[in-house]
Amino acid sequence: MIKKNVIEKIDILDLFIIIYKRKKHISLIGFIGGVIGLTISFMVPTEYETSIRLVPKSNVSSKKFDGLNDLAQMAGVDITNNEQSNFSINSYPLLVSSTPFLLELMNVNLQFSYKEKELSILEDIRSNSKSNVLQSIQKYTIGLPQLISSLLNKNNSSTITLNNKIVGIIELTEEEKDICKKLSKNIKLEINKKENYITLKARYSDPLATACLANQSYKLLQEYVIRMQTESTQPKLTYIQDRVKEKQEEFLLIQKKLAEHRDKNKNISTELARREEEILSNQYNLSFNVLSQLLKEYEQIKLIIKENTPTLIIIDPAIVPTIREQPKRKSMMIQFAVLTSLIYILILITKYIFKSNIESIYTKVKEIE
Repeated sequence: MIKKNVIEKIDILDLFIIIYKRKKHISLIGFIGGVIGLTISFMVPTEYETSIRLVPKSNVSSKKFDGLNDLAQMAGVDITNNEQSNFSINSYPLLVSSTPFLLELMNVNLQFSYKEKELSILEDIRSNSKSNVLQSIQKYTIGLPQLISSLLNKNNSSTITLNNKIVGIIELTEEEKDICKKLSKNIKLEINKKENYITLKARYSDPLATACLANQSYKLLQEYVIRMQTESTQPKLTYIQDRVKEKQEEFLLIQKKLAEHRDKNKNISTELARREEEILSNQYNLSFNVLSQLLKEYEQIKLIIKENTPTLIIIDPAIVPTIREQPKRKSMMIQFAVLTSLIYILILITKYIFKSNIESIYTKVKEIE
């Protein structure tokens, strides 16, 4: 019953009157919040953004290898299968955010508009981390528990050693982990399935370096795509290479036997010598024809692998940005001004409700007495 009466005591019109009377205070608080937001915006690292539009292209060949088809199928290898690898463009975003890709990317050199020499991303992030005030504040305030935890983990794991030579295992330092995390946020890949194009976005602290980062990311992505495709088609090429090697050895052996036979029987014209030479000549011609066919098929496979390897064609290159993407100082100033004003209004409403509750309770106690 008391709660019902308390709610009735809260008059919306009174709240509006209180807020209206405090409009100068609200404006002042909002102004102070805007100044705080503007100050913080100058402490936030500057970031520029650019993008590259790519179109995936792959020419699937329909050539058949009639000469080696039966032989390859007996060996369990289908050299007539020209289908593309299961590594589709849908996997490209995962590839760009993968640790091996980011580790290679962080060692790529970039050009900077305010530096004469080129620096790798790793070197630049190291130099910037020393002079970044906001990061230092965050590290020793908000990030202090994480810092203590990392130090404890480092001490606890000091006796553990990893063998970097183990295949498929990557050992990262804390610095490399942090840089990989930053780079994964700075490089984004978006796929437009409807119109069949890819947008590669890059962010960095310098406009020229941002364009270089986008371009280097594109080149590295192209290398990775070719590498993945080559891995899937390598068994075909390896099979033909092995056959070529075998037939080359056989051909050289028969060629040597034929030459030795002719040298030994140069001045001899017996029927036996002629028949042996004829047999060796037939073997030589047969081996030569087989080797020639294999070499022809080998070159065809290399050509088809090259044709079937997807390429990323640039239709919209990276442009050096002139407008920063972050921080948006005007937006931050307005957001802080509105936020601080709303907090102050909320405090006024809370004080009014609390005061109304106290007065209502006091009145009820008086009536009871």
